Parts: sequence; C-alpha cells; structure tokens
Amino acid sequence: MAGKADKAGLVQNVGGVDRVIRIILGIVLVILPPVLGWSPWVTALVAAVGGIVFFQGVVRHCPLYSRLGVSTASDARGEARSSS
Repeated sequence: MAGKADKAGLVQNVGGVDRVIRIILGIVLVILPPVLGWSPWVTALVAAVGGIVFFQGVVRHCPLYSRLGVSTASDARGEARSSS
C-alpha cells in the first residue's frame, strides 16, 4: 500500500472533496432523522451510518477504498494516487 500513513497506521485514501462530502453527509445523517421524527430504530440505524461516514471523513481513511485499491487522496505533488 502506497501512501501516507497516520499515527494509527491507516493509509489516508480519502481526498479533500470526498472528505468534505463525508463530513457533511455524516452530520446530516445524525441530525436529520430525529428532527423529522423518524422512528427510534430507524433514527438509530441512520445515525450509526452517519457516524461511520463522519468518522471516515475525519480520519481520511475508508476501509472499502483500501480493499478496492482506490484512493481519492493526493500525494505531495497534488496528483491522485493509484493502486498500481
């Protein structure tokens, strides 16, 4: 795996725009269901997914991207990294 690893040893594979989208989507998925009055089970499930998406945006690592060899993060030259 090429790329910059953080202190936890996770390779950063989530780039700038992808990161912002994940953070905003995560916040929306946590806040919106209770505001709309959804059932408690649906609210809890959607909020859990939102929390995971938010966390991935914050730490800049997506396990699915790692498994697929995908990265939207840029290297030091500003180019997107590839898995090859």
